Amino acid sequence: MAYKIEVSKRDLSMHAEECAWKNEDGHNAEGTGEACDEMCKTLDGDTREIRDYGTSTYEFDDGEEYGSPVEWAAAYLGGYNFPALSAPQLTNGQASESDWLSGSEDDPYKDEFTEYHIYLTGDWTDTERGTVFEKVG
Repeated sequence: MAYKIEVSKRDLSMHAEECAWKNEDGHNAEGTGEACDEMCKTLDGDTREIRDYGTSTYEFDDGEEYGSPVEWAAAYLGGYNFPALSAPQLTNGQASESDWLSGSEDDPYKDEFTEYHIYLTGDWTDTERGTVFEKVG
């Protein structure tokens, strides 16, 4: 086994593609009809998936310049690759393999945002995983 970082990434929107009342008077599919307002395309707290990039896996190479897998993961996850990440509540500085980091960033040009879920899998101990979470979360 190896030290792995698994990153799931997808683009989402909090708004529907079409007006919910598009077939009623004063409304149209685009949500720009005379009777349309911001509620016409709202998903009431739900999200719509626009694009799923799948999961990418990154593996620690013993020749990495960072020294330890913990330093490598902290540098990779805390760098420019991801938005600010949130970590789960840790118990005694430890995180299990089912715990994850998450983050999101708004698209400046579209009504979308990108969501990330990151798991540390493989040879990580709960303590090492917790240390990474504390450094980047």
